[in-house]
Parts: sequence; structure tokens; C-alpha cells
Amino acid sequence: MKPTELRIGNYVNYIFKTLSIDAPEYKIKNGADIQLHQSNNLYKPIPLTEQWLKDFGFIKNFVENDEGRYDDYEFNEFHIHGLGDDIFIFLTRRIKYVHRLQNLYFALTGEELIK
Repeated sequence: MKPTELRIGNYVNYIFKTLSIDAPEYKIKNGADIQLHQSNNLYKPIPLTEQWLKDFGFIKNFVENDEGRYDDYEFNEFHIHGLGDDIFIFLTRRIKYVHRLQNLYFALTGEELIK
């Protein structure tokens, strides 16, 4: 995990190298936490599970169409379809400015949106 992917408030697994154990759900508290990871590689990502979606306040719905039945999770303007190998995220919010679209794209993909 790159330090540039981390923001204050992110949840990660904190690896205690001296004790050889993981601390799940460590919350990044400040910039020093990010710098510590940059020099020691102490964090690893937490896989997204249904429990995390529930903990964040997403509401689970079941959707059925011609292709079958799948799970749909809603929270504010975010909709997540499916969970597991195939996850699709939809945002139903108006984006008025180019820089906001670029920031959102980067946040979701880790890549810059260029023309």
C-alpha cells in the first residue's frame, strides 16, 4: 500500500513487526502515522466485506433482473452492486466541476484522469 493512498481517518491493519501480530481496524490519526508507514511499511489494507458496509451505514437491498438476483447496498448517493469478486460502485450525485471529477476518479482508481 502506497503512503499516497492513505488519508487521516482511513482504517488499516497495523502490523506489529516486533510482536508478529496484526491489529485490525487501526485508524490513521495524523500525518505522522502516514510518515511512519512510508518509512516502515507498517500498514496493510483491510478487505471490503459486507460487515464493513453495514458498519459504515449502508443499507442492503436485493435486486432482481434478467441476469439474476444480486445484492445492492445504498448509503446517501452511493450505490454498491454486488460484493466479492465483482463490485460496482455508482454515484448518484451531481458533479459540477472538472477537478472534483478528477479527484473522485483518482480516489476510486488510483489513476489520474487526463485528456
